[in-house]
Amino acid sequence: MFKKIFSREKITEYFFYALVFFLPWQTIWLAREVWVGGAKWEYGTIGVYFSQVVLIVLLALFFWSHQRDFFSYWPKSFLFWSGTFFIAWNFFSIIWAPDKLLAFYFFLKLLLTAGLFILTRRISFSWEKLLIVFLLAASLQGVLAIGQFLTQKDFSSLILGTSSHLAEMGGSSVVETESGRWLRAYGIFSHPNILGGYLAAVLIFIGMNGKIFSRVKFGKTLIYVSAAFIFSGLLVSFSRAAWLSVVIGWALVFIFNKNKKYGRQLLKISFIFLMLVLIWISAFPSLFLTRTTATARLEKKSLFERKEYTAMAREIIKENLFFGVGAGNYTLAARQLNNDLYSVWSYQPVHNGIYLITSELGIIGLFFFIIWVFFLFRQTWLDSYPLWAVFSFFFLADHWLWTSWFGLALFFLFAGLARRKEK
Repeated sequence: MFKKIFSREKITEYFFYALVFFLPWQTIWLAREVWVGGAKWEYGTIGVYFSQVVLIVLLALFFWSHQRDFFSYWPKSFLFWSGTFFIAWNFFSIIWAPDKLLAFYFFLKLLLTAGLFILTRRISFSWEKLLIVFLLAASLQGVLAIGQFLTQKDFSSLILGTSSHLAEMGGSSVVETESGRWLRAYGIFSHPNILGGYLAAVLIFIGMNGKIFSRVKFGKTLIYVSAAFIFSGLLVSFSRAAWLSVVIGWALVFIFNKNKKYGRQLLKISFIFLMLVLIWISAFPSLFLTRTTATARLEKKSLFERKEYTAMAREIIKENLFFGVGAGNYTLAARQLNNDLYSVWSYQPVHNGIYLITSELGIIGLFFFIIWVFFLFRQTWLDSYPLWAVFSFFFLADHWLWTSWFGLALFFLFAGLARRKEK
């Protein structure tokens, strides 16, 4: 019994659950910080995340247990070769990248997430336990988000890797109404949009696989309570992209669901969502109206800035059409394009994954990426399409899936899970 609990396979499985739980944590050891004109260049920072350490240990354990067959079937897969070419192109971009260390750092992150994809595809685990870990991790974010919004207080923590934000402080993500500035919930993420994206992805993933909870004692109660906290956290993130992606993804969950009994459970969860929407809107009508109509000063400013980012990306692509500016070097290229005319914090990645990848890797890199995504979609089950709809929406409407370690890891984690056949 003791040997079974502490076998290589079981230890690897436990580390996998730990990775899923700790992935949202922003705990990081900073190896390089760059300051320009007294302001920190966020996208030039290099560091080692706690979740990366957990993943490295997990990969080492998995490779130790599967030395003989780790790469056994991959050379036969178009998905493997297209992904290999894409990762290799990221590596080659170091040659022409202005900041070669930053490009190498991005390559290492991509390599780690590729390992996560392979591992998730082949590791042995319990779907029931995995879904419970997802619910616990996302519920924690939901509870934190609710507390942050209701108290209008954020907190800084070295352990969680979070910074404090105040509504009256410049740079904080807020909703501005006639009554004043309201701080959007961050959870333990660097931006409310990332919180909203994470909670949206987990909700849709749970919706796709919730019927598994019929095998778990008190499973239905767990999913109802957790879904309420997660959905409330998503609402107070005030991320329009998260709101819309959940509506689309949840509708697709219904479309692809073939189990009538589980369909009734989905209706109950939907009713909970509807009640929560009515409660939150009734309590804070002006905030939700401001975010949905986008007519207030800050909302117009946000939309204008997105157009500016897109125009800047087009200029960068025009000058670096085939090869791009190098992996992870977009904001540096934007600074150089404008001769550092503005404060370094004003140079943000374009909020569109297609533009961003083309800017950094050129049309050659974009071609490799599209081929890899094509084979990925082709080899996943139809019931995973609601999840792909959520990720596609965020990929086209934001940048964090590409620019952040968490975004890359989250995408490759779910991509690996979507390719598994057994549930």
